[in-house]
Amino acid sequence: MTYQPTKSCLTAKERVVLAFQHREADRVPLYAEARNIGFIERITGKKLQGSKEAMERITADAYGTVGIDLMRTLMTPRWGIEKGPSHDVQYDGYLKWKVGGEQALTLAEAQEYLKRRAESGQDPHDRAVEMIREVERVQAILGNRTLFMPIVPASCLESIYHSIGIENFAFIMCDCPELLDAALQRNMEQTIQMVEVINNIYDGPVIHCCDDLGMKNTTIVSPQWLREHVFPSMKAVVDKIKEGGKYFSFHSCGNVTAIVPDLIDVGIDALDPIEITAGMDLAELKRDYGDRLVLIGNANANIIQMGSPDDVRAEVRRCCDEAAHGGGYFLSGGITQATPTGNVVAYFDEAKRYVVRN
Repeated sequence: MTYQPTKSCLTAKERVVLAFQHREADRVPLYAEARNIGFIERITGKKLQGSKEAMERITADAYGTVGIDLMRTLMTPRWGIEKGPSHDVQYDGYLKWKVGGEQALTLAEAQEYLKRRAESGQDPHDRAVEMIREVERVQAILGNRTLFMPIVPASCLESIYHSIGIENFAFIMCDCPELLDAALQRNMEQTIQMVEVINNIYDGPVIHCCDDLGMKNTTIVSPQWLREHVFPSMKAVVDKIKEGGKYFSFHSCGNVTAIVPDLIDVGIDALDPIEITAGMDLAELKRDYGDRLVLIGNANANIIQMGSPDDVRAEVRRCCDEAAHGGGYFLSGGITQATPTGNVVAYFDEAKRYVVRN
């Protein structure tokens, strides 16, 4: 089938704002980063090749054509190709779990790393200006068909446990939590300074943060530990964002159901990806928190990647049936480099057709 572009009188920014206001737009809003070469080339009719800027323009055209409203990165799909002497692997992620984290640190080295982290960091003003200049560059490529949002490090817990390794993190969390507290405090102070700059130079409606606090079926550390060590600093950052009149979108993979009330108290406006394969229940969250929290995601990656196009369409309808009515929902999830092109096309086509049936 040939994809027919979504027709709408609303810009992406207008549709996003309506969703964050818990109001219905002309169709279900879409949040996605469809880093899928076959899909992009099929939608645009262009070969994804050339310079980084050329591939960004082609990717942006595909996103705008299918109606993606909101995104956080414009990475060209080829970022997910890793080559080595014995492998050539395409993947849709960046995490490489190994003992000692990204730098294979010993416990003593991890402790020293945290001490340095609590005392250093790039100038927050320069980081903020650099970020917004990049947002403006990408937004110019996207036009008004897709809204691009800046990302701030609201707590940085994820970056810590990936940098030093989950094993070192666990030992330090129990034996010398003051090192973690100092690193988190330093991040909060720098992020608040960044947000002050962003509030002055960025006129977009949404700021985003990524910090994975969940794993399959539960949080990565106890909710109580997060309440004591993470959420107070995170709330200070979110409060500063709200001073600038911005909405705050928060990403955490895994099952964070137990801390959703805490995240609402912190002040987040939206949560993604509502990971169904980790046990998160979209209908339940919509029922319990749908008037206070914008829900983003829940499309099952296993179905999107391994099901038939009809299975994909049914999954899109399930998500929209459970959460779209009444506003405050973005369809998202499941699309990776490995997803069959026909499934990606069916995903976006069904999202467009959903409003017609309802």
